Amino acid sequence: MTKQADMEFASPSMRRTWIQNFLILGAGLTLGVLLSLMILIGPDRVQSQLAVALLPRRIPAPAIGHPAPDFVLESLSGNTVHLSELQGHPILLNFWATWCGPCRQEMPLLAKYHQSQPDLVMLAVNAGEERDQVKAFTDEFGLMFDVLLDPEGRVQSLYDIRGYPTTFFLDERGIVRAVVMGALDETSLPRYLEKVGVGP
Repeated sequence: MTKQADMEFASPSMRRTWIQNFLILGAGLTLGVLLSLMILIGPDRVQSQLAVALLPRRIPAPAIGHPAPDFVLESLSGNTVHLSELQGHPILLNFWATWCGPCRQEMPLLAKYHQSQPDLVMLAVNAGEERDQVKAFTDEFGLMFDVLLDPEGRVQSLYDIRGYPTTFFLDERGIVRAVVMGALDETSLPRYLEKVGVGP
């Protein structure tokens, strides 16, 4: 009898055992990968990355040359910020997290440009972290622009955020003119701001 015939005549209990063993092996491998990641990069970062990965992907990412999706979020100071109500000003829309090294690297630069470019609106959408944790970060860097809370990750999903930091540059009409994944620096930031009409 061939091996294929043996498989065809296997009992249901044997098939159930094989499937159970396969599922246990898969679960074990997944758990091993997660534990390894937690050891290498820390549990908080793993949790935040998983939260982004599990956000629903029903809406395509905003495209350059198209209007930015509208949203309403609460700021850290308790104000309600409605994106569409800010039209008439160029907008820098930054998605970030407290654990993100590149985010920490670029925040002083964003704070500097916020002070030197009064017509530029800056919005920093946090990655769903606790309010106290976000406040400690903003106090550390002395941030004066609006830091927005997105506890359920809805705006991150709306903008299809796949990593931090990610920054969208919107012109006065709310059109996306540039999208940058990764930290901005003294060379790149002025170049992208020019795309939305903000000069040196």
